[in-house]
Parts: sequence; structure tokens; C-alpha cells
Amino acid sequence: MTQFGQRRVGIDLFSPRVAWVRSFDTPQAGPQVFVAGVDPTKSCVEKLNEGFNKRHAFLGQGRADIVLRGPEIHIQRINLPGISGNRAQQVAVRRKQEIEQGETGDEVYVSTLVVSDSEGSTIWLMSSLREICESIDFEITRHGFRVDRLVPHTLALGALTRLLPANRSKGLTAVVWVDPESGTCVIADRRGWLFDRTIPLKYAGDRMLQASEASLDPEGDKEYQQIERLATELERTFAYVEKQLNLGEVARIRLCGTAQGLDDLARVLAANLRLDAAQIGAFGQGDAAVSIPPEAGAALGAVMLPRPVRQANLLPPETLCTRAATRMRRPLMVALVLAIAFSVAIGIAGLVRYQAKRMSLTSARSVAQRWEDGREALAGQTALSLRADQARVAASLLDRSEPPWGGMLVVLGAAMPEILFVQQLDLHAEEQGWKLSVSLEGQAASQAELAAAVRHVEQQVRAHELFNLVSVESRMAPWTTDEGVLARYRLTAWVAPLSSQESPHD
Repeated sequence: MTQFGQRRVGIDLFSPRVAWVRSFDTPQAGPQVFVAGVDPTKSCVEKLNEGFNKRHAFLGQGRADIVLRGPEIHIQRINLPGISGNRAQQVAVRRKQEIEQGETGDEVYVSTLVVSDSEGSTIWLMSSLREICESIDFEITRHGFRVDRLVPHTLALGALTRLLPANRSKGLTAVVWVDPESGTCVIADRRGWLFDRTIPLKYAGDRMLQASEASLDPEGDKEYQQIERLATELERTFAYVEKQLNLGEVARIRLCGTAQGLDDLARVLAANLRLDAAQIGAFGQGDAAVSIPPEAGAALGAVMLPRPVRQANLLPPETLCTRAATRMRRPLMVALVLAIAFSVAIGIAGLVRYQAKRMSLTSARSVAQRWEDGREALAGQTALSLRADQARVAASLLDRSEPPWGGMLVVLGAAMPEILFVQQLDLHAEEQGWKLSVSLEGQAASQAELAAAVRHVEQQVRAHELFNLVSVESRMAPWTTDEGVLARYRLTAWVAPLSSQESPHD
């Protein structure tokens, strides 16, 4: 299967196992599921770290949407027929501010989700105590997962209707999550969540539904009594949604969860409630069909939610901004190095052409001025571009060969570990040759990890014939922050210049 766009994974933690769904975003059709499973927590962490969390050459690192449970999470829905997406976003911002300003005592965090189409827009407002969101985020991170979005459990279940075929009667869908302790019923239309209710259940020990309908004893089987209680409470819920809330009539039931025997439960509910009832199963058609374990129902709904990470996210905004900045740090550094390398390559080509014509000092200054004018388009890279221009001017006046910029940047880039970043690169001519000074900044979980990374860079530079390493020294003692241990270093080396007949090499 051809994969497009950003890779995503939905994760649902229920001790001691984890349900997960991996998908990718297509430009038009949105999230497309291509694999799902349920694993013990430890093996799931290892699997995601080995596969999904590896950085893709072009698409970057994947994104993790994690299901968030809790009675303290509240959801509201606002329907806005005929309202465009931009106006709906403005309404969502106002309503979010009203909720946050209206609360007293404990600090409340509110997140929004806006979905629009030709008929209008729908807004979901999710709120919870900030300390609860932060504590859950901490626990999930402690398991080894990198969290990008905390999605409410019931909102994710409501999003499953995006995968179901259209309901002929245009009725509502009841998505029911069943586990040994409770049943969560989410009423949803084609857009998603409308209403939810938790129904307490209690099976005998850890024994789940395993019997067929014919073997259930209405008088003595405790599992049957719980099924009957679930059917009764669902019927009451459907009547409340239809008659009191005027949301519409429930036409079908879809089951998922950690309870076993959901097929048997579906047959009993279909007979008692006279509705279409089944568990979630395969989605897609033909070779693209994917079998979804019922335990992965909430994880599947999480990846079906719209892609912007700032929507439907109860992750505290400060944490979200910090992680977004960390994710973008290396791509921005790569883009900076590529832009500077491109600028330097153009400069070298121009310098060789003008040296071949043996221009006078006046002509060389005129050429340097033209390069100065053309370099203004790279305002964000002014400091390093200026160093490159100074090197070109010095080479032309001293009748020296240009230093091997291309090879130098490639060697330094390959030598840098993930936790070290180039802050400044300075190359200037001296009597002995070209002297290179590189300022580095490192960020890691421990000081020992930083020290190992610096030793690796020192070994790589010392071993390459292009450099004569002088020193690698610490510019500032390591210090500890909330993001880990930070430190700064300076690398100094002589660069072997190329003769006029040679060309830069990797």
C-alpha cells in the first residue's frame, strides 16, 4: 500500500496491555489505517520505538494520539447550520474563553474541535482540570510513549462513525465500549459525538462473556444478569436521547472493548432491543481491508479525528509548544545548513570563473558587491553567509584556493549525533591556512550522554584527512533544566585547503 503524508498512531492504555492503530494521512481521504494490534505494555513500547518513532527521511517523525479516560472530562457540542469554518473557529474561541473565565477554584483547561462541510459547522468543547491532564501526561510519558495529543475516550468512540457505512434510515449510532467494570455508551451521528453515558457493570472476577445465547441461564448465570442490565440501561439511554434530548432515533449498535464474547453480546442485544448490533470488524475494501481488534476501538477513533494536533487535545498547551519546538529544531537546522551550503556553492562557482579571467582588484570588489546584493534574500542566514563571503574575498586577494566547503559541511553533518546542534560556524584565513571554529550546543538526559556525543564528534573529525583537530573544549559547565542537561562546546581545527586543480569532495 502506498503511504502518503504524516504517519500517525492511536494508543489506548489499559493495564497490562496496550491497543494501537497505525495510520497515515492521505491528501484527500484523510487518515487511512494500515495495521492494528494489542500487545503487553513493554513489547508495545519496544515495537513503536523500533518502527513508528523512527524519523522518516522526508515525512519526519510520526505523531502519537493517546486516549484519555476519566469522569472529570466534560464534552459539549454546538451545531452551527450554515456557518463557515472560519466563523465557527471564532465562536469556538469565544466559548473557550467563557468557560475558562467562568470557572472558579481549580484551574480548568479547555480544548476545541471544529468540523465544517457544505451544510455548516460543528464545535466540540472539551474541558478537564489542568492538574489531571498534567498527571496523566506524566504517567503516559513514564511508560515510554511520546505524547502529541491527549484525546478524550468518548470523543474517540464517537469518531468511529466516520468509518461506518451510511445509515439507510439516517438514524443515530450507539458505539458501546464494554469492559469488566462498566459499559460506556456513546451516541453519535455521521459527524461524531452527541451524548455519552457510563453504565456500571460487575462480572464475576475477571471472567468475561464467553457463552452463546443458547447456553445463558436467565435465572442463575451472573453474566446473563449483567447482559440483561446492560440491555435495559441501553434501552433507557436510547429513550432519553430520543424523547428528552430530541437528538433522533438510534438505529444501530456497534460494540468494542476488552470484554470477550462481544459477538454473543451483540446477538443478545439485537434480540432484546430489535436493532442492528455487531462488533467493530474489518474496515476498507479488498486488499486494503484491515481487521481491527475490538480492544482497539478507541485507538482507531483517535486517529480518525481531524489531523491538527491543537484540536481535540487535552495536553497542556505549554507542554505541547515545548514538544513542537523540539520536533522542529533539527529540521530547521538541516534547512539552515542546506541553504548556506547552496549559497556557498554558488559563491565558489562564481569565484572560480572570475579567477580564470584574472580580474583586477577593482573588478573583484565589484563582484563581491553583487554577491552582497544577491545574498539579502537569505536574511535568516546572514551571519554564516557573511563568513562565506569573507572567505571568498580573502581567497581572491591572497591568490589562494577556496577551502573545501562542500566536503567540510558533509563531514561535519555526518559526525553530529542527534543530541548535538551547530550554533555557529566560523572559517577564516591565517598565515598557517584555514582555521575552523564551530560552536556546539548539546541537550540530553544525562551529562554522561553528552560527554559520549562530544567524544564521538572528536573521533570523527580527528580521523578525517580534511581536518587537523586542535581542541574540543567546554564553553560552559553543563546545567540541568526541565528538558534535560544542556551544555555548550567549541571545536577548533585546521582545514586542509584544496589546490586550484582540485574540487571539493565528500
